[in-house]
Amino acid sequence: MGERVLASMRKKTAAALFATALALPLALPMAARAEDDPIAFVNELYALPNLWADVTADPGAIQKYLDKNLGQLITTNYGKGDYVNALDYDPLVQAQDFDQVKATLKLEKQTAATATVDAEVNNLGEVTDIKLDLTKTPDGWRLSNVSTGDEQDRSLVDELKQLNATEPTDGDDDMDTGSDSDTGLDSGN
Repeated sequence: MGERVLASMRKKTAAALFATALALPLALPMAARAEDDPIAFVNELYALPNLWADVTADPGAIQKYLDKNLGQLITTNYGKGDYVNALDYDPLVQAQDFDQVKATLKLEKQTAATATVDAEVNNLGEVTDIKLDLTKTPDGWRLSNVSTGDEQDRSLVDELKQLNATEPTDGDDDMDTGSDSDTGLDSGN
C-alpha cells in the first residue's frame, strides 16, 4: 500500500475513534440502568442464574435486591432453621424447579417512590403471571413484594409474615425417618 493510503486510513481511524469517544458519554445516560429503571432492575433479577437463591444468597445480596421490610422477613424466615415453615419455592417463578426462564415484562405503574412490574414468566413450558412491587431507595429500585396475578393473589410478604409467626416444629410429624415404628410394622431387622 502506498504511503498516501496508509495516512488516509490512519486519519479515518483516528476520526472514528474520536467520534466514538465523544458519543459514548451521551449514549450511556440513555441506556437503562437498574438503579434508575424498574424494568431494568427486574430484568437484572431474571438474569441471575439461580434467581431467588442469588437474590437471597447473603446479606449483601439481600440489601442489593430487597427493600428493608422484605429483607427482614426473609432473614427471619431463613434464620428459623425450620424447614416446615420455610419458604420452599422461588417467588420469581412461583415454582421449586426452573430452567431456561424467560420473562416478558411490562411496567404497570410507577411513581417517584414505587413501581409495579407485571412479569409473564415462561418456565418449563408453563406461563405464570407474576406482579413485582418495587420501592425506590437512595441506592435504586428494590423488590418489596411478589404476588400472583391469579384469583388467589398470593403475596410473598403476607406468606412470610404467616410463616414467621408459626412456632418452629421439630419436623417429626412430617419427616420420614425411615423407621417403621410409626406404622407398627416389623421391618425384619
